Amino acid sequence: MNGGKQSHPWTPSARYCVAGVLVTLPTVVAAAIWPQFIGISWFFGMWASLYLMLKGDHLVVLAAKCLGVAVLGMGASLLHPYPFLGGLFVAVVAGAAACAIRWGTNSAYRIISIVVSLTVVAPAVQFHSLSRFTNTAWIGLMMVAGSLWTVLCWKLVLGGHIPNVKQRPASRRTTASFALVVGIAMGLTTWVILTWWPEYVAGWTMITVIVIIQADQTETLSLGEKRIAGTLVGLAIALLLSPIANYAILATAFGTLLFLYAYWWLIVAKRSYRVSVALLTSAVVILDSPPAHVDLIALDRLVFTLVGVAVALLSVGIIHWLIRNEPKSEIASS
Repeated sequence: MNGGKQSHPWTPSARYCVAGVLVTLPTVVAAAIWPQFIGISWFFGMWASLYLMLKGDHLVVLAAKCLGVAVLGMGASLLHPYPFLGGLFVAVVAGAAACAIRWGTNSAYRIISIVVSLTVVAPAVQFHSLSRFTNTAWIGLMMVAGSLWTVLCWKLVLGGHIPNVKQRPASRRTTASFALVVGIAMGLTTWVILTWWPEYVAGWTMITVIVIIQADQTETLSLGEKRIAGTLVGLAIALLLSPIANYAILATAFGTLLFLYAYWWLIVAKRSYRVSVALLTSAVVILDSPPAHVDLIALDRLVFTLVGVAVALLSVGIIHWLIRNEPKSEIASS
């Protein structure tokens, strides 16, 4: 008893373990029964909800946001054959999401840019025998299902233990400059990928750009170094564990749990970003790799990560020039 209240026997870490197992369960069942039914769309929905929950919204508001991300994902998937329109769509969404630094909520909303850009460059095909519009409907349905299932498990098991991550708000000038440059960088990168490299692995460039780019140049440089180091370690781990990719159920369970642990390590435990990247990289390579091509996927991951770091560093150099007269206190911090 503490102050008349009985403490809950579960520690926060135990709660996260239980929630992680519950979130992973549908993907494992799907891998055993009908792998193509879930696909990457469920994973995108799960990923989106994990970060949107950082905003601390009411359950109804959070569910509405998850539905909105699914709608954006559906629209994005239809633009895959059209590089210019796809790039324009990503530019608008990424720029709008980047405005969240004005209120210090960039960590939560950048996931929207990630999911939309990945869905543009790599729309998941649920059923090859059906039309593009029917597959788009399935993409939306799976994203909603993945989001809501994750929210349900997290809210029921974790309760008030979900972290609420907030950064230092930025000034109007910093926000406008940051949103403009991020939107243009993401739009141009999407256009280049859809025009010359319309395969999924190039989407890792999009993730790298949106994750490491900050309004502060020093922080972007630091995150870029940490992402490269973490990627190298994660790829080494994935190559060592590559036999797991031969077993769909094991690969799905292990990869998803590793992804959730990487999220816990960075967001909840607030530990090393390098370690989180290493865990996330090995998880994604195992989840995404055909059994015979883990080495090729690993190489692609490294190359497109380096490209993403280069794009982010170029972009933040432009941002730094645009806000060169802004005091340090007016620039958002990660």
